[in-house]
Amino acid sequence: MQAATLYANRAAEKLRAQKSLVKSIHVLLHTLYHKPSYYSCSIIVRTLYPTDDTRVIVGLVRKFIAILYRSGCRFMKAGVELVEIIPCARTG
Repeated sequence: MQAATLYANRAAEKLRAQKSLVKSIHVLLHTLYHKPSYYSCSIIVRTLYPTDDTRVIVGLVRKFIAILYRSGCRFMKAGVELVEIIPCARTG
């Protein structure tokens, strides 16, 4: 959860720096692939509206990491990818 939250926070900062908004976020988790109990899952989440708001992005990522999480697994990777990025139309 901590790693995914950090990635989401950084992604939101980068969005604002490039004056962009995101419409969809890819959230993923996986364990070591060579273990017999390999587990990998991901989901693409659409935001309610295009956003660069850290609270919205982190909130969605945390919600879906909790849904994808499987107790007893030792996760090697958590990931956050911004999928649909559009230019920000704000003026000023």
